[in-house]
Amino acid sequence: MEAPLSSRIEAVGGACEKHKTTVRGDPDRLCSFPNGYVCLVETKWLEDVKPEEHQLRRHGFWRARGMDVWVIGCDRHIAQLIDFAVIQPARLSIRSGDVLGEPCPSYVGGGPWPGKNGDEPFGPGHAEISRFKFLPSAGARTEARRGRRVVRGER
Repeated sequence: MEAPLSSRIEAVGGACEKHKTTVRGDPDRLCSFPNGYVCLVETKWLEDVKPEEHQLRRHGFWRARGMDVWVIGCDRHIAQLIDFAVIQPARLSIRSGDVLGEPCPSYVGGGPWPGKNGDEPFGPGHAEISRFKFLPSAGARTEARRGRRVVRGER
């Protein structure tokens, strides 16, 4: 079922890549569509074949983290997946597509242009970032590991 799945998804402008992992039971394919919908697909050789217990555990792992997991066993299942994916609204994407909305006020002349002062645009429209502090200051636990005692109020 992997070859028909891949060809049908690519026919609608999507991508269907082999999902290789070292974890036993992970789904076979990673599928993405032009509107930004992404899912994992477990392929079976017949319509009524169910995933094994270890596969179901991994499906639950991915679903708990917000990823859709489909079990595909026939052409009807492929058609259902494509129909579902195509009707999904376009998703907000970083640096790979348009973001709906009005131009950001910083482009109008009130603030810095993208790239000025080390700022980097997040995307067009309202989605924009300027400097983020990625690493917080060291906490008491980190300082204790370094052999230094932190006094209350000091940091």
